[in-house]
Amino acid sequence: MSIDNVCRYLSEQYPESFATWLLGKTPAEVKDLKTELSVEPVRADCIILLNPQQEILHIEFQVAPTSVPPMPIRMLDYYARLRRQYSFYTILHTGCHLPQRNHFRRGVYRTIY
Repeated sequence: MSIDNVCRYLSEQYPESFATWLLGKTPAEVKDLKTELSVEPVRADCIILLNPQQEILHIEFQVAPTSVPPMPIRMLDYYARLRRQYSFYTILHTGCHLPQRNHFRRGVYRTIY
């Protein structure tokens, strides 16, 4: 049994002890959560490979002022998935906020990783 498997087993059996050890204080309540993280399929609005720059341009369009999950969380999720799949490319994220009906709100934000 490898050392990480031993640690995983011990942390599942004694979560309060591990939390106390790592945080330096005893938490009021501890609940062990399942360790399998679900990966739900997600569809980006637009992903473009830019050559020869070796860059990926990711564009998300947003009409509503808010979304569930919020836009920053969605962009983080897209980034993690793109980074995993295209690890050698620079990733450019752009969020385009579009007008809602007769309201014209213009906004674009961009993050480069």
